[in-house]
Amino acid sequence: MNKRILCAAMCLGIILSGSADAKGLTETQRHALDSLHQEIIDCALYFHISSVGVIRLESDQALTISHRSTKWKDHLILIANEIRKKIGMSKRAMNARSEKAFENQMAVIDNDFTNYNILLRKRLKPCAELIKNLDQRIDQAMER
Repeated sequence: MNKRILCAAMCLGIILSGSADAKGLTETQRHALDSLHQEIIDCALYFHISSVGVIRLESDQALTISHRSTKWKDHLILIANEIRKKIGMSKRAMNARSEKAFENQMAVIDNDFTNYNILLRKRLKPCAELIKNLDQRIDQAMER
């Protein structure tokens, strides 16, 4: 599958309605949310790449893992879009951030989805922690 097509499909999930508005945020809050936004995008892309890579194993377990990864990717994209609006980031800027992160992660796996296990070793634990503590992380960013 063409990596550009997959990135485009992922990025289309990002394009949701809503205007950007950073009113009411301190610079510290905006910076903290922006950093968290990058982590969320990185993890959404990790789950996207993993779902494509694991599905190629063609087993029931692979299908379950792929479905779960896709579910987390979709959830994280929704959260990223909400943060995007909160910090006043344009959809175009979020798409550019996503494309750059996608290219970086694809470079790690030599542009071959079957090498997703390289990302698994690097991203699974941080992404699992992010998901587990996402509400707390958002609250912490807003308290700054």
